[in-house]
Amino acid sequence: MTEEAKNQEEQTPETSQVSAIEVDGKRVVFSPPNKDTPGYLRRQRCVLELENGLNEAATPSEVLRVIEKMIDFILPFITEPEDRKVASDLLFDLSENQWHALFDQIKGKEGEAKNSPETPSTESS
Repeated sequence: MTEEAKNQEEQTPETSQVSAIEVDGKRVVFSPPNKDTPGYLRRQRCVLELENGLNEAATPSEVLRVIEKMIDFILPFITEPEDRKVASDLLFDLSENQWHALFDQIKGKEGEAKNSPETPSTESS
């Protein structure tokens, strides 16, 4: 490794707080991007495309295609289990609150990111 690469590695910001979720007795570890993670606009564009695709899907098969794309979008942020098929299958077993907590962290919503996906925010009005 070159000296420049070592310096860049040392200056790379830490990832956001890692979340561990229990799903069907198996541990899913999620390492979301933070405000210093490169690719913010690319992720935001993808989130908007996915959300629009879900809202505009006219048939069940279109909805299923978008859901598959959403899983593929979140999968790179899952660090455990390492087996991508197992990790993908476990994402399908998340509760609605767990799913939204993970997706919101990728979207960069700091309020939701501070809450564990196990315990959704309960803000009172």
